[in-house]
Amino acid sequence: MTEHQHNSPKADSAGTTTAIARCLVCGAAGFPEDRFCPCCGAPMNRHCPRCGVAIIHALSLFCTSCGAQIHDEEASSQHPTPESPTT
Repeated sequence: MTEHQHNSPKADSAGTTTAIARCLVCGAAGFPEDRFCPCCGAPMNRHCPRCGVAIIHALSLFCTSCGAQIHDEEASSQHPTPESPTT
């Protein structure tokens, strides 16, 4: 299983399916192997603070591997914050 939030696989005209990963910050579509969002640069994944397993569900409140609670601090610490422009 990859480390990204996945939508339902999409079938192309040849009948093959392609998984789609969505950015947890801006919602842009990417490929499952992408480590960073092609639109906003945010990491495309986050990990459990207890066991380190990839959290692939965007709205996860608990780790599906060890049961640890996933707090908003862990999710937000995985994403860069935009810098204010300097004048």
